[in-house]
Amino acid sequence: MAYDLREQNSLFTNKLRWHQNGEMYPLRTAAYDTSFKAFNKKAFEEDNQFAIVAISNIPSNINSSETYQIVSVNEAGIVIIWTIINEESIRINDHDLGLRPGAQLKMAQTSIIRPDRIHFSNPSLFYTIHSHGLLLVWDLTKSKKPEYMDDLNLKDDLVITKAELQITSSSNSYTNLLAIGFSNGEVQLHDLAINRDNRKGNKSLSNVIKAFQLEI
Repeated sequence: MAYDLREQNSLFTNKLRWHQNGEMYPLRTAAYDTSFKAFNKKAFEEDNQFAIVAISNIPSNINSSETYQIVSVNEAGIVIIWTIINEESIRINDHDLGLRPGAQLKMAQTSIIRPDRIHFSNPSLFYTIHSHGLLLVWDLTKSKKPEYMDDLNLKDDLVITKAELQITSSSNSYTNLLAIGFSNGEVQLHDLAINRDNRKGNKSLSNVIKAFQLEI
Protein backbone atom coordinates (compact mmCIF):
# COMPACT_ATOMS: atom_id res chain seq x y z
CA MET A 1 0.00 0.00 0.00
CA ALA A 2 1.12 3.56 -0.74
CA TYR A 3 0.09 6.47 1.45
CA ASP A 4 0.20 10.01 0.09
CA LEU A 5 1.36 12.28 2.93
CA ARG A 6 0.64 15.34 0.80
CA GLU A 7 -3.08 14.81 1.33
CA GLN A 8 -4.75 17.12 3.83
CA ASN A 9 -5.90 15.66 7.16
CA SER A 10 -9.36 17.10 6.54
CA LEU A 11 -9.94 14.49 3.81
CA PHE A 12 -10.13 11.73 6.43
CA THR A 13 -13.14 11.87 8.75
CA ASN A 14 -12.30 8.89 10.97
CA LYS A 15 -9.97 9.77 13.82
CA LEU A 16 -8.22 7.98 16.66
CA ARG A 17 -7.07 9.33 20.00
CA TRP A 18 -3.37 8.58 20.63
CA HIS A 19 -3.04 7.17 24.16
CA GLN A 20 0.36 8.73 24.88
CA ASN A 21 -0.59 12.37 24.42
CA GLY A 22 -4.36 12.37 24.04
CA GLU A 23 -4.16 13.98 20.58
CA MET A 24 -6.64 13.05 17.86
CA TYR A 25 -5.11 11.80 14.62
CA PRO A 26 -6.88 11.05 11.33
CA LEU A 27 -6.98 7.45 10.17
CA ARG A 28 -5.47 7.70 6.71
CA THR A 29 -6.37 5.23 4.02
CA ALA A 30 -3.97 4.17 1.31
CA ALA A 31 -3.95 6.20 -1.89
CA TYR A 32 -3.04 3.06 -3.79
CA ASP A 33 -3.47 -0.62 -2.90
CA THR A 34 -1.58 -3.26 -4.89
CA SER A 35 -3.26 -6.26 -3.24
CA PHE A 36 -5.47 -6.90 -6.27
CA LYS A 37 -2.28 -7.43 -8.27
CA ALA A 38 -0.67 -9.71 -5.69
CA PHE A 39 0.81 -13.00 -6.82
CA ASN A 40 -0.79 -16.10 -5.44
CA LYS A 41 0.29 -19.70 -5.27
CA LYS A 42 -2.01 -20.98 -8.00
CA ALA A 43 1.07 -21.63 -10.10
CA PHE A 44 2.32 -23.71 -7.17
CA GLU A 45 -1.04 -25.47 -6.71
CA GLU A 46 -1.94 -23.43 -3.63
CA ASP A 47 -4.15 -20.37 -3.31
CA ASN A 48 -2.40 -18.08 -0.84
CA GLN A 49 -0.74 -14.73 -1.34
CA PHE A 50 2.98 -14.34 -0.79
CA ALA A 51 4.06 -11.99 2.00
CA ILE A 52 6.44 -9.11 1.24
CA VAL A 53 9.70 -9.60 3.14
CA ALA A 54 11.71 -6.59 1.91
CA ILE A 55 11.10 -3.27 0.19
CA SER A 56 13.52 -0.55 -0.86
CA ASN A 57 13.72 2.49 -3.09
CA ILE A 58 15.83 2.43 -6.25
CA PRO A 59 18.49 5.18 -6.29
CA SER A 60 18.30 7.46 -9.31
CA ASN A 61 20.35 10.34 -10.66
CA ILE A 62 17.12 12.04 -11.67
CA ASN A 63 15.77 14.20 -8.85
CA SER A 64 12.03 13.99 -9.39
CA SER A 65 9.14 13.99 -6.94
CA GLU A 66 6.68 13.07 -9.70
CA THR A 67 8.06 9.67 -10.66
CA TYR A 68 10.37 7.26 -8.85
CA GLN A 69 10.76 3.52 -8.32
CA ILE A 70 10.77 1.01 -5.49
CA VAL A 71 11.55 -2.71 -5.46
CA SER A 72 9.84 -5.37 -3.35
CA VAL A 73 10.79 -8.99 -2.66
CA ASN A 74 8.28 -11.55 -1.43
CA GLU A 75 8.80 -14.80 0.45
CA ALA A 76 8.79 -16.80 -2.79
CA GLY A 77 11.77 -14.82 -4.09
CA ILE A 78 9.78 -12.87 -6.68
CA VAL A 79 11.21 -9.39 -7.25
CA ILE A 80 8.78 -6.68 -8.39
CA ILE A 81 9.84 -3.21 -9.50
CA TRP A 82 7.15 -0.56 -9.03
CA THR A 83 7.00 2.89 -10.57
CA ILE A 84 5.38 5.50 -8.32
CA ILE A 85 3.55 8.21 -10.26
CA ASN A 86 2.21 11.44 -8.77
CA GLU A 87 -0.47 12.83 -11.07
CA GLU A 88 -3.65 14.86 -10.99
CA SER A 89 -6.58 12.55 -10.39
CA ILE A 90 -8.28 13.61 -13.64
CA ARG A 91 -5.32 12.20 -15.59
CA ILE A 92 -5.40 8.80 -13.89
CA ASN A 93 -7.47 5.97 -15.33
CA ASP A 94 -10.64 5.69 -13.25
CA HIS A 95 -10.77 1.96 -14.00
CA ASP A 96 -7.62 1.30 -11.97
CA LEU A 97 -8.92 -0.90 -9.13
CA GLY A 98 -5.98 -0.08 -6.86
CA LEU A 99 -6.59 3.67 -6.87
CA ARG A 100 -8.67 5.21 -4.08
CA PRO A 101 -11.25 7.67 -5.49
CA GLY A 102 -9.80 11.16 -5.49
CA ALA A 103 -6.23 10.01 -4.85
CA GLN A 104 -3.30 11.26 -6.94
CA LEU A 105 -0.74 8.54 -6.26
CA LYS A 106 -0.44 5.55 -8.55
CA MET A 107 1.76 2.45 -8.58
CA ALA A 108 2.53 0.55 -11.79
CA GLN A 109 4.40 -2.73 -12.14
CA THR A 110 7.48 -2.03 -14.23
CA SER A 111 9.16 -5.41 -14.07
CA ILE A 112 8.60 -8.83 -12.49
CA ILE A 113 11.58 -11.12 -11.91
CA ARG A 114 10.73 -14.69 -10.98
CA PRO A 115 13.38 -17.10 -9.66
CA ASP A 116 13.98 -20.07 -11.94
CA ARG A 117 15.55 -22.22 -9.25
CA ILE A 118 15.97 -22.15 -5.48
CA HIS A 119 19.37 -22.86 -3.97
CA PHE A 120 18.85 -25.93 -1.78
CA SER A 121 21.37 -25.14 0.97
CA ASN A 122 20.73 -21.38 1.04
CA PRO A 123 17.30 -20.12 -0.09
CA SER A 124 18.45 -16.49 0.20
CA LEU A 125 21.13 -17.00 -2.47
CA PHE A 126 20.37 -16.14 -6.07
CA TYR A 127 22.20 -15.37 -9.32
CA THR A 128 21.82 -12.58 -11.85
CA ILE A 129 23.56 -12.30 -15.19
CA HIS A 130 23.87 -9.23 -17.41
CA SER A 131 23.29 -9.57 -21.13
CA HIS A 132 26.88 -8.46 -21.75
CA GLY A 133 28.40 -11.12 -19.51
CA LEU A 134 28.55 -9.87 -15.92
CA LEU A 135 27.63 -12.67 -13.50
CA LEU A 136 26.59 -11.71 -9.94
CA VAL A 137 25.86 -13.80 -6.84
CA TRP A 138 23.62 -12.25 -4.17
CA ASP A 139 22.98 -13.33 -0.58
CA LEU A 140 20.07 -11.35 0.85
CA THR A 141 20.90 -12.35 4.44
CA LYS A 142 24.35 -10.75 4.34
CA SER A 143 24.32 -7.60 2.25
CA LYS A 144 22.46 -5.59 -0.36
CA LYS A 145 25.58 -5.77 -2.50
CA PRO A 146 26.67 -8.80 -4.58
CA GLU A 147 28.76 -11.38 -2.75
CA TYR A 148 30.68 -12.27 -5.91
CA MET A 149 31.11 -10.76 -9.36
CA ASP A 150 32.55 -12.39 -12.45
CA ASP A 151 33.05 -11.04 -15.97
CA LEU A 152 32.70 -13.69 -18.67
CA ASN A 153 34.75 -11.48 -21.03
CA LEU A 154 32.48 -11.92 -24.02
CA LYS A 155 33.66 -11.20 -27.54
CA ASP A 156 32.66 -7.97 -29.21
CA ASP A 157 28.98 -7.78 -30.25
CA LEU A 158 28.24 -11.06 -28.42
CA VAL A 159 25.17 -10.88 -26.18
CA ILE A 160 23.62 -13.36 -23.76
CA THR A 161 20.06 -14.10 -24.85
CA LYS A 162 19.11 -16.84 -22.38
CA ALA A 163 20.46 -18.22 -19.11
CA GLU A 164 19.10 -20.92 -16.81
CA LEU A 165 20.40 -22.31 -13.54
CA GLN A 166 20.14 -26.02 -12.79
CA ILE A 167 21.07 -27.49 -9.39
CA THR A 168 21.93 -31.18 -9.25
CA SER A 169 22.31 -32.87 -5.89
CA SER A 170 23.48 -36.19 -4.50
CA SER A 171 23.49 -37.63 -0.99
CA ASN A 172 26.23 -35.33 0.29
CA SER A 173 26.89 -32.68 -2.34
CA TYR A 174 25.33 -30.49 -4.99
CA THR A 175 26.50 -28.88 -8.21
CA ASN A 176 25.36 -25.59 -9.71
CA LEU A 177 25.19 -25.67 -13.49
CA LEU A 178 24.49 -22.56 -15.54
CA ALA A 179 23.41 -22.94 -19.17
CA ILE A 180 24.01 -19.79 -21.22
CA GLY A 181 22.76 -19.10 -24.74
CA PHE A 182 24.46 -16.45 -26.89
CA SER A 183 23.32 -14.31 -29.80
CA ASN A 184 25.58 -16.19 -32.23
CA GLY A 185 23.87 -19.52 -31.49
CA GLU A 186 26.53 -20.83 -29.11
CA VAL A 187 25.48 -22.58 -25.89
CA GLN A 188 27.81 -22.96 -22.92
CA LEU A 189 27.43 -25.04 -19.77
CA HIS A 190 29.18 -23.53 -16.74
CA ASP A 191 30.06 -25.08 -13.40
CA LEU A 192 29.57 -22.41 -10.72
CA ALA A 193 31.77 -22.13 -7.62
CA ILE A 194 29.83 -20.25 -4.94
CA ASN A 195 32.58 -19.82 -2.37
CA ARG A 196 36.24 -18.92 -2.37
CA ASP A 197 37.39 -22.35 -1.16
CA ASN A 198 35.87 -24.08 -4.17
CA ARG A 199 37.76 -21.87 -6.60
CA LYS A 200 41.15 -23.48 -5.84
CA GLY A 201 43.19 -20.55 -7.03
CA ASN A 202 40.95 -19.88 -10.00
CA LYS A 203 39.71 -16.30 -9.77
CA SER A 204 36.77 -17.00 -12.03
CA LEU A 205 33.36 -17.67 -10.53
CA SER A 206 32.38 -19.99 -13.37
CA ASN A 207 34.20 -22.53 -15.51
CA VAL A 208 33.03 -23.66 -18.94
CA ILE A 209 32.69 -27.43 -18.88
CA LYS A 210 31.00 -27.79 -22.27
CA ALA A 211 30.26 -25.57 -25.26
CA PHE A 212 28.64 -26.29 -28.60
CA GLN A 213 27.49 -24.29 -31.60
CA LEU A 214 23.94 -24.53 -32.90
CA GLU A 215 23.70 -24.82 -36.66
CA ILE A 216 21.30 -22.24 -38.11
